[in-house]
Amino acid sequence: FENWVAPGPRPATDVLSLQSSGSLPVAAVLPADCAWDPLAGHWSIAQPVARHRYSTDDVITAWLAFREARRVEREAGPAGAEAASRPACADIGCGLGSALLMVQWALPGTRSVGLEAQETRMALARQSVLANGCGGRCVVLGGDLRVTSSQAAAARAVTRLFGGAAAAEGLEGPGAEGPPETAVFDLVTGTPPYFDPAVAGRPADGES
Repeated sequence: FENWVAPGPRPATDVLSLQSSGSLPVAAVLPADCAWDPLAGHWSIAQPVARHRYSTDDVITAWLAFREARRVEREAGPAGAEAASRPACADIGCGLGSALLMVQWALPGTRSVGLEAQETRMALARQSVLANGCGGRCVVLGGDLRVTSSQAAAARAVTRLFGGAAAAEGLEGPGAEGPPETAVFDLVTGTPPYFDPAVAGRPADGES
């Protein structure tokens, strides 16, 4: 539309324009079967071209999370508004990072941790975090929440994100330094598969 300007924060790297011109920086180069696509405002997401991609489930999840965060902020009143505007968020099984990043885009004060078991999708999510410039307040860990080491890594990530003690590169993976802590999240999102496996099988490539 004429004179319309996309809302929200600017990304660190305009990967969509650079992708069109064939001049992506090395850190933003994706596997041959993946591409950068629009996500929210000026932000983009790295995702497969033909395999499992982000969908309306993730958009609705992020919108509901944003609405809930704003409700809590309003109810906190003047005394608690500042703390309420900086919630600790977790996205369980974050996949490509779509819901994780949309919440981060809508709530810039958020400190977020995504946990993903599939390495290929975790790697794409990390690239999206860096390209959009939120690596200092958002981290994607590899792991399964059912595994104790993954729980401890998520807890350490939250502690260090809020303490500002380390860059995102120092937070990736269960081997991050620091003792396990109890993670307390203000906002938790997740879009797990919800189809009955008896009537809807897994994608042929094993991604979901």
